[in-house]
Order: sequence, then C-alpha cells, then structure tokens
Amino acid sequence: MKRPALIRILILLWQLLFLTVSIAQKIIVVGSTGKFYSIDLSSCSIDSLNTPSCSKTQLNGNPYSIALYHDTLYYNVINGGLYRTVLNDTFVCQKLDSMVYANSLAVDKNGILYFIDSFRLETFNPYNDLKDTLGFINYFSQGDLFFYDDTLILASSSGLININISDPPKSTVYVQTGGRTFYGLAPTCNKDIIVGFQPTVTLDSTNLVEINLATKSIIGTRCTIPIGVDDAADFTDAYGNESSISIDSIYRPSCIANSTSTSLQLSATEGNGDPITYLLNTSISNATGLFTGLVAGSDSIKLSDTYGCSVDTVIRINLSADISAAFQIEGDTCGAKIGAVLFSPSTDAEYLFFSLNNGPYQQVISFSGLDTGLYDLKIRDTNYCFVDTNFMIADFAPPAPEINFTNSQICNSTDEGLIHINIPGAGTPFTLNFAGNNYTLSDSISFTDLSSGTYKFSLESQNGCSWTYSDSLAIIILTGNIFPYRDSTVCQSDSIILDALNAGANYFWDNGSTNESRIIDSSGTYWVSASANGCTVSDTLSLQFLKIPEIHFPPDTTLCTTENLLLDATFPQTTYEWQDGTTLPTYTVTKAGIYYVSATDFCGTITDSINVQFKNCLCALYIPSAFTPNNDGINDIFIPVHACPTEDYSMKIYNRWGQLIFTSNNVSVGWNGTFDNIPQPSGTYVWELTYKDNSTGQIIYKNGIVVLIR
Repeated sequence: MKRPALIRILILLWQLLFLTVSIAQKIIVVGSTGKFYSIDLSSCSIDSLNTPSCSKTQLNGNPYSIALYHDTLYYNVINGGLYRTVLNDTFVCQKLDSMVYANSLAVDKNGILYFIDSFRLETFNPYNDLKDTLGFINYFSQGDLFFYDDTLILASSSGLININISDPPKSTVYVQTGGRTFYGLAPTCNKDIIVGFQPTVTLDSTNLVEINLATKSIIGTRCTIPIGVDDAADFTDAYGNESSISIDSIYRPSCIANSTSTSLQLSATEGNGDPITYLLNTSISNATGLFTGLVAGSDSIKLSDTYGCSVDTVIRINLSADISAAFQIEGDTCGAKIGAVLFSPSTDAEYLFFSLNNGPYQQVISFSGLDTGLYDLKIRDTNYCFVDTNFMIADFAPPAPEINFTNSQICNSTDEGLIHINIPGAGTPFTLNFAGNNYTLSDSISFTDLSSGTYKFSLESQNGCSWTYSDSLAIIILTGNIFPYRDSTVCQSDSIILDALNAGANYFWDNGSTNESRIIDSSGTYWVSASANGCTVSDTLSLQFLKIPEIHFPPDTTLCTTENLLLDATFPQTTYEWQDGTTLPTYTVTKAGIYYVSATDFCGTITDSINVQFKNCLCALYIPSAFTPNNDGINDIFIPVHACPTEDYSMKIYNRWGQLIFTSNNVSVGWNGTFDNIPQPSGTYVWELTYKDNSTGQIIYKNGIVVLIR
C-alpha cells in the first residue's frame, strides 16, 4: 500500500489555458474469502484475478494482507506466513517466512516490506530474508499500511496514524476518521486523495470512502462494491515510488516569417517508466508525441498511462511573423541615467517580447532610465524565434570644473575652522551646495567658524551636470572631551563603540591601539589621546556593563508528597518579589500551586513562573512481565500488584492476532492463561489497562506484553 499516483504537469514555452485530471485507476484487493480481484475506481467495476497456485495447506489459511512491488505480489495468510507470486503468472508461488503475522502490510520504494504484528512494527527484507523489529506503537492495527510522501500511514480504530518509523512509540494520529473502520487503503490518480475500504454492517460488501490526506478530512463514500475486502494494493504504484506523468513540451517552429504551418513535439515521462499515449484533438494518437502540419489556433492534448491516469491540456499555437523593430534612442546626460529607447515593431507587438542585456523578456516597446553604454537587445515572438541586435546610449557632459581649496586647523577649539573653495575659469555660474545650503558662484567662496568634522559639497552646472567632492576636507579641531559621554553604567549585553571624534588626528589607546574607534565589551576604565599639528588632547572613561536579570526555573513538574523544590532566582545586584510578597532570592515549594517571581535590577525586570503539583508515589501499579499458570501456587495468575485502592480499572488482553481473549474491571481479578476454558499456548500476549490515579484524579493508560510460560 503505497502513495497515490501523482500527476505533475510542467508546461514550458506555451500559454496553458486549462488542465483537468481524470480519476481512473485499477486497484488489486483480496476478498474476505481469500480471492483476489481487480477494481476500476472510475466505474467501481470488479474483475476476478487468478488465485496463486499455493494450496491452502501450504498457505496455512486464506490470504489476508497484500502489498504490490513491480509485478511481485506479496501476501500474508491468516495463521502466519509470508508468500510472494508474480501478478501475471500466479503459478509462481514462493514461501518467504512462516513467522510473519501481519494484520497490515506495505512495501516502500526500495522493496522493503513493513508489517504490524499486534502493536509491534516490523520489517522484512525479501532480498536477504532478514526480519527486524522497529518497536511498539500505541495504536491497534485495524487493517492496512500505506506510504504517503514517504510517510507510513496505518489504518487504526483510532483513525489514520502517522507511524514514526525511527521511534514507533512517538506515532501520532494523522487523520481523524470519525470511528470508521478501514480494512484497506489505496491511492487514486489525484495526488492527495486515497480510498479507504470500509466494511458494511453485513461484512459481505464494502464502501469505498474517499479521504483527502492534504486537508486531513473525509470526503465521502464514492461507491459500494458487493464483496468483503480484507486488504488492498495499487497497480499504478508497482515500482514502489511515486507514479507521475511529467510533460516537457518542445515546440519546433520553422521561424520563417508568415509560414502557414508548424510542428509540435511533446516529450513526456511516466514515473514508473511505462509507455505514454498522446492524443491530439481527440482524433490523432501516437506514442511519439510528434504532430506536424499544425496551423495557428488552440489544440487539445491528452496523455494517458497504462493504468488509466491521464492529463488533459490545451496549447495555443501562434505562427511566426517578421520580428524586426526600428529604434528611437535618447542619449544620457552627465551619467544621470536618463537615456531611453523606443521600438517600433514591424508586426503586432502583442506577439513580441524584448530582453535587455540578457534580462527577463518583457512585453514592452520601450526602456528608460538607461546609463551610458552599449546594450544588447533580443526580440523574440511567442514561438521562441528571435533576433539579436544592439544599440548605444551616448553621454553628453561639459568638462568638470577645476577645484582648489584650503583648510585650516587649530588646537582645542570647536568653531574656528576655515574652508576656502576656488573655481578658476568657471565662466558660467555654478550652484554650490554646502552643509545643506545652496550658493551661486563663478569664482570662489570661503566658509569660516566651522566645527570639527568632514565636509562634503557638490556643484551643479546650468545644464544639470553635477559633481561631488569630499576628499581631504577634514577640519582638524582637537577637543578635550573626546568621548561622547562621561562615566556611566551601560545596559547592553554585547558591546559598544567608543569613537575618539577627532577626524584626521593620530590616536593612541590604553591597549596600544592607534585606530579612531574601539569596541568595548567589558567593564573597566579606558583612555585615549589624539594628536595633530603639535596638539594633543586626552580623555578617560569608566564603564560598567550590567545585564537584565536572568531566571531559569525548571519546567512544570509533579513531585511526590514527601519531596520539596527549591526555586533559585539569584542574580547580582537584583531585588526580588515572589507571589506571596517575600523578597528573598530563593523560595522553597512544599505544596501544589503556581509560583512566580519578578527580578529587577538597573536594566529592567524579568518574570518567570512554574506550576508544581504533588502526588502519592506509593500507589503506582506494578505490572509483571511473565507468569506460569501450572497450578503450583506460584505466579499462576497474571495480575497487577497494587498498594492503594484503584478506581475506574479496566484490563484487556489480546493474542498475537489481535483477538480479545480476556477482560477484567476488577484490579483483584487476573488472567489464568485460558480462553473459553481452553489453556492458551506459551508465547507473547499484548495487554492494555486504564485506571484512575487517586492522588491526581487523572486516567492513566498503560500497555505492554506479557510472556505466558508453561
């Protein structure tokens, strides 16, 4: 039982108008009488299949669970034993293992069998006949296993279960089925929809119920077939992996302008490697996917595999026309990226696409915002015929002005800097932007009373060309207070940056660094000196790093009544307030409740809480792992050992086939190893029990195995 066949469509080079997928697929099932049938899901029709040639004596009972891989059919029989046959040659019959008791059977994409014996998940490798136990699950196997997206799904009385193969006890409910019982699971051609085989009340017919695994919901009953079904497998999943039809459409036009016809080549693959049939316009069919002599218009394409799954699509074909275009080019100015190009296509622009410098094709007839340079242009039509050409965006700019400037620097002042800007031979006025202000000048200008920093200015000519300058315009004015703040406490968990703030100076830090700035990440005292033009200043700063308090209470917990719990919120330089108003850093818990504390320091407040419950640990049930019902007065009865009164008690015991053989609602009544007064054979039996924990009032569920020894 494997993943449903998935139809994936990849249409390249054409406009996709619509897509439909038909649900038509054959499923193989084994009936409650041990006979094999083929079911067509599209019509719910049934055909009998040849029963494998192994006799019932060899089989040790009727076939019960089945799985299909390639053309090999694996099946398990009621009284134990695993067999395989060839689907189209049932005279071939081989016994693989006599100790496989499987109520559910599936095969993965590598050909490895998975099955469940009561609550035990096991595998069988048919290549080396090795069997392996993966672990126990907490759900009873109702009827089938099934692979969906490499996820193993189990039909259980609790719903469809997601089996955790690497850690079976952690398996969880995947789909709630509303109490429905499914004896078989099988895929459809729809990716996420499967069919569950639900027995009717009389067990002589079966409802086919559709289930959406993507939305995890029951769709409804598709139809009812007049046979009882014990298990199902899928024809289209015969290669143990996802079956799919993938379409790569390759259209090969002549690319001759105004031609009257062209050809269409479809290349498709099916996930299982089986043949694909191509049908054009409901009349022309072949196995190559090549169709010639096609004219402009829409053509319907249908692709079908050997299992009845199909893909329907419509492809529109446009014939080629002249794809040349005339250019109208506007140049750039001063590198402002205002160049543009406008095309005048020689044919209907609706069918032409343009790509600039190998960029994406766009259905536009102009590009703007272009910089100076040579551009490559490709023009293609809807048939992917194209021409390759280029065009040039020219640059128009006047010569840049010559700039002469001087600056001055002084020691220990904040507003005595000077910058002088001279533009020799400017001729026409320029607009100067300096420190956010605009000035009109033809020769020179000076700026005085400047504070420390690096200054940038820009010039713009009357025709819109502009230049920006910033090199060597640092005004060096050394200031005594180098650091931006004084001694302080910092609430920061990582680091801060100290900047000496005297651009153009030489620096020397307490750690020997000569950089202008420094990263500080720990408490301490730091100093730096700055020197320039014979001037030296220094500054010192003390920093203390503090963090917001950290509290790490343990998770919510339950303690025995004889225990207590110490909660510790200790953190440096912090005050505390607990839920009862106490202010110590620790608190001892002696009774049930929710406990919390607020811890506050200079950097803020943090709160943590914990829920603590108590229980009487002396009242737990002890379950024996084996017993010997030989009437010797020692360990003759399988019964829990208990020290306290127990309420709402229930125990059930199953044999290896999942049959309920003992039940008790009294903790003092155990199993003596018989069923219907018949002593049961030595071996492993599955038990499950529930009871109320009197200390917490909770219902406790347990399960496990017990060994009967005679």
